[in-house]
Amino acid sequence: MIALGACDLWDAAFAAAKWIGALLGDARFWGGLGVGAVLVLVGLWLLRRRQYQLSSFSMSLPFGLGSATFDSSHQDRVLAWKMYVQLKTRKAALPFDTEHDVIAEVYDSFYELFGITRGLLTEMSVRGIEGRDGVADLLLRVLNDGIRPHVTRWQAPYRRWWEQQLRIDENAGKSPQAIQRLFPNYAALVDDLMRTNTELAKLAEDLLSIAKPCKKRAASASPLAKHIAAIPPSTGPDVSTTAAPPSPHDVAETETVPQTSYDGAKAAPVPGSVSPKEPSA
Repeated sequence: MIALGACDLWDAAFAAAKWIGALLGDARFWGGLGVGAVLVLVGLWLLRRRQYQLSSFSMSLPFGLGSATFDSSHQDRVLAWKMYVQLKTRKAALPFDTEHDVIAEVYDSFYELFGITRGLLTEMSVRGIEGRDGVADLLLRVLNDGIRPHVTRWQAPYRRWWEQQLRIDENAGKSPQAIQRLFPNYAALVDDLMRTNTELAKLAEDLLSIAKPCKKRAASASPLAKHIAAIPPSTGPDVSTTAAPPSPHDVAETETVPQTSYDGAKAAPVPGSVSPKEPSA
């Protein structure tokens, strides 16, 4: 089956509009009305087709959750782009900098990320997600099985300790980075936090791939490609039948023959001419 692109459909719409105009008469009014009606119908059909058209996508899930292959719809691609923007602009998915970042601010970013993701998921149309797995299921797994274990393990004890340290007078002149290094399990917390940041950064790149898939139209579906394929390749000269230039040895063996001018006098000999043999006596 040959796939038709948007340009092909528009051409077909114009042809159908002309046909409708011919049936209704030569009046420009009826022709214009037919063109408008056909274009509106084709535009609505293209919009609906784009919204629910699926494209297959395979990826390795972050946080060691395995791999998945699913069909992403237009709604999935919109959701993937929105989540990509959120992840790329938040500390939750950026590498933790031990010299400048503050752990409490990263946990605030996690908290906001949960709320934003829930909001985006609740805005989705049920028709676009029922009966199949998609980006919505991917995000739910990442929230519950990827981010939540770290937050459950570290956030509550660290925040309790952090608030206590901020009330101590001895820490009044210290920077937040210097205070957080005093946490008893600072090294283990930072290692797990950096791993979470890295996995979320990988998720962001996967979401970008879903939002902007590479669409390659098959050559058999393109009329221009068919036309180009039907043109026979140009044939150059046949090398096997082309005369080779004379070698220096052949040129040396050629005799010089005197040529006769128009008035009977002998002209200068022309190099490369072969003299006829003299008849024997």
